[in-house]
Amino acid sequence: MNDQNPHSLPKMEASFASGARICANTPTGAILGSSLSALLNAEGAYIKKVTKRNVIASEGSLQEGLIAVLGGLVKLSTSLRDGRTQIMGLRFPGEFITLRMPAEPWFANVEAVEDTTLLILASAKVDKLRFGNPQFNMDLSLHVNQEIAVTQAHLVTLGRRSPIERLASLLIEFNNRGMGSSDGSGEVRIPISRDEIGDYIGLESETVSRQFTRLKSDGYISLISPSRVVVRDWGALVQLSNGESSIAAE
Repeated sequence: MNDQNPHSLPKMEASFASGARICANTPTGAILGSSLSALLNAEGAYIKKVTKRNVIASEGSLQEGLIAVLGGLVKLSTSLRDGRTQIMGLRFPGEFITLRMPAEPWFANVEAVEDTTLLILASAKVDKLRFGNPQFNMDLSLHVNQEIAVTQAHLVTLGRRSPIERLASLLIEFNNRGMGSSDGSGEVRIPISRDEIGDYIGLESETVSRQFTRLKSDGYISLISPSRVVVRDWGALVQLSNGESSIAAE
């Protein structure tokens, strides 16, 4: 993992803002959409690059301050005693991994799913930024509220939705969190494996594959590759995710 000189951060703002798709219309990415400049220019802020599959932090280790994703993808997971893994959350570009003040133990293992760029700011510097930037405070509150909403929706997925409803909800979530194409084609990038999808939505990987096949055969999606799908009818997919389709309970 290589740190870049903090003094070069302002020059990198434009490329990250566009290339990493940090945008205000994603459910949890609003804070980096409108406060990116303030964060990049904050005293003590620095960038860290983490290569694919490297561990950022281990469950139980101490962490304080702000860590946000500028590019790539991060997963937060925990392992059960029987060896099973549950992915508790994903962090996309424009989202926080954590904001902890004072230092607290990590509640999960934190790993880069793909090559990832992080923005890191110590808690004392975050306090200084909050006191001097009212917009940052507003964005921070909005981010926290929206992240709670995403977590609540995921709990519903795990607790009440059928397998095909879970996968439909996943595609909608990924689209809303910046993985959808902006050209109106309906294409959605899926940056995690079938095993990881299963660990995230509580299904076996074989079940995940079967549900992709069902969505394709029933006309909801086209499969371009394991990591790319095209949603053919977003309205129908939303209805399916809400249990408003005849195939949802099958």
